[in-house]
Amino acid sequence: MLLSSVAHADVKQWVLSGVTFNDGGTLTGNFATDSVTGGLLSFDLTTTAGTIRDGFHYNAASSSLLGNNLTGANSFLIINNSPWAKPYLNLRFDAALTAATTSTTVQHGDMDGNGSWECTNCDNIRFVTAGVVTAVPEPETYAMLLGGLGLVGVAARRRERKAV
Repeated sequence: MLLSSVAHADVKQWVLSGVTFNDGGTLTGNFATDSVTGGLLSFDLTTTAGTIRDGFHYNAASSSLLGNNLTGANSFLIINNSPWAKPYLNLRFDAALTAATTSTTVQHGDMDGNGSWECTNCDNIRFVTAGVVTAVPEPETYAMLLGGLGLVGVAARRRERKAV
């Protein structure tokens, strides 16, 4: 009998931490990717104002995914839905945002458009200078942890009773 392996994609949640721009602004928020392809599924990201440009709140109501891997591997480009003065946010990561990855660096941007950056109609561009993204543990992970701690407690209690 042949068994076939079917790829099952799950949603993987991510949270940004310590992401800063070269103008003093920051980027915070979370997003979800397909655990097999690493493609962006949803996002809720906020940039704060710096010396180069104002901040913006990127979410499903204000913005759209322009594409995955448009500016290189492990990247996505988000664009504001407004017909004018569009802020763009490009994020690129050192590793694929798939099931195997638990944390990775947000790539720093540069004047050649590499790495991670934010711009207004690609004028007033600012670059990411630091930051990481970390996977949010799934509820099943917490359940297994609590179950394991419970078993350790039961074993310790039994050992204590035998010692008395």
